[in-house]
Amino acid sequence: MAWITAGMETEVVGAAGKEWDLSFIERILLAGRVIWFYSSTLFWPVSLTFIYPRWAIDAAVWWQYVFPLSVAGLGTGLVLLQRRIGRAPLTAVLFFIGTLVPALGFFNVYPMRYSYVADHFQYLASIGLITLAGGRLWYGTAFLVDHPEAKHGATLSEYIALFRSAPLRFLVSSCVLLCLGILTWRQGYIYKDAKTLWRDTIQKNPSGWMAYNNLGTLFGEGGNSQQALLHFEKAVSLNPKDTETHHNLCFEYGKRGNIDLAIQHGLRAVELRPGWANPYTLLGTSFQKKGELKKAATYYRTALERNPRDAQAYYKLGVLFVEEATSFPEVKPQEAVSYLEEAAARKPNAIPILDALARTLATHPDPIIRNGKRAVQLAEAVCQRTDYRIPTFLDTLATAYAETRQFSKAAVIAQQAAELAHAQDLKDLATQLQGRAQLYRLRASSYPPQLSVETN
Repeated sequence: MAWITAGMETEVVGAAGKEWDLSFIERILLAGRVIWFYSSTLFWPVSLTFIYPRWAIDAAVWWQYVFPLSVAGLGTGLVLLQRRIGRAPLTAVLFFIGTLVPALGFFNVYPMRYSYVADHFQYLASIGLITLAGGRLWYGTAFLVDHPEAKHGATLSEYIALFRSAPLRFLVSSCVLLCLGILTWRQGYIYKDAKTLWRDTIQKNPSGWMAYNNLGTLFGEGGNSQQALLHFEKAVSLNPKDTETHHNLCFEYGKRGNIDLAIQHGLRAVELRPGWANPYTLLGTSFQKKGELKKAATYYRTALERNPRDAQAYYKLGVLFVEEATSFPEVKPQEAVSYLEEAAARKPNAIPILDALARTLATHPDPIIRNGKRAVQLAEAVCQRTDYRIPTFLDTLATAYAETRQFSKAAVIAQQAAELAHAQDLKDLATQLQGRAQLYRLRASSYPPQLSVETN
C-alpha cells in the first residue's frame, strides 16, 4: 500500500519537480532528522503546528549527518544490548522507524512541498514507542508495590488490586493522563474552523506561505478582498515561485478591476506552470475585460488544450463568441453555442452556465439556434435553485417566457425582478427591468390568452 501511495503521489497528485529533487544522500539526512523530530514531539508535545517550517537539507552541512548517524548508533546499541535489556526496545524502535518509512523522504509525497514532517504521519508509528514507554513506566515503578506478579504480568483483576495497593502509581498515571488530556484540548481548539487553523499556523510558523495563501482564499470567499490581497501578497513574498498564489492574485486583482496587475500575475503563473489550465482561463477573462478579445479567445483555447474537461473555459469561450460575434466572423453561431452546451454538460449544476445558455437560447438572432421551450426549462431550474431572489436570473426567465409568447408570465416575472433590483439598490437594472415588464404587458394585450408555449 505504501508503494501504491508513493506512485499515486508522483503520477496523480503531482509530487515531482524541483521541490522534490533531493539526492540519495540528502534523503538519508532527511530521514534521520525526521525520525528524531517525530520521537521528540511524541515525548515532548509542545508547539505542535499544522504546517512546520520546511528544513533546508544540504549534504555540505556537517551537523546534518548527526541525525542519521545517531539513529544508526542507537539501532546498533539496541542490538548489542538485547541480552541485558531484552528485545522490547529494539522491537519498538524498529516498528516505529519501519512504519514511518513512507514518510521519511525516500518517496515523494505532495506535502513535502510545504514541509517534510506532519504530525499525522506518525500516528500509526507512535504505537511502538508509546507501548515501550508505557511498559517501561509500569515495570520501572514495580518497586512501589510488594507483589510477586509485579514483574511477571498479572490478570486484569490483579492489576486493579495493584493500583489500589499503590496510590503513588495511580497518582503518577493520573497526572500523565491529565497532562495529555489538557494538551489534547488545547491542540483541538485550533481546529475550530479553517481561519483559526491557518492563523495558528502563521503564529507558530511565520514563514509558512501556504497558510497565508489559504487564509487569503478564505477571506476572498468571504468577500473581504482587501484582506485576501494582503495575505496573497505576503505568501508570494515568502515564495515567489508558488503558482497557486500568483493564480489567486490574478483572480483577486481581476475581480477588483486592476486588470494590469491581474495579467502580470497570470502570466507569471503560466510561466511557472505551463501545463496548468486555470491561469489561462483567468488570463482570458482579464484580456476580455481589457477589450483584447482575440487574446482572450487564445487563452481560453489554450486552457482547453491543457484541460479538455475545463467547463469554465468552455463557458467563457462560449459567452465570448456569442456576445462578441462580430469580432469573430470565422466562428459559426452553432459552434459558439456548442461551447455553452459543452460547459452545461460538464457542469449541469453550475447556475451561471445554465443561465448563460438559457439566455442565449432565448435571445439568439439565429432562429435555428433559438429554442424558447428549452430556455424556459433551464431558466426555471436556475430560478428555483436560487429561490427566485436574483434579478438577472429572473430577467432571463422573463425573456424565455417572452420567446415562447407567454407575455403575461414574462411581465409578472420581469416586475418581480425589477422590485428585487430596486430593493438591492440596483437602480439602473431596476429601471431596465421595469421597462421590459411594461413592454411584456403591452405584448400580452396583443395576443389571445390561449396562445402559449404548447401552441407556439
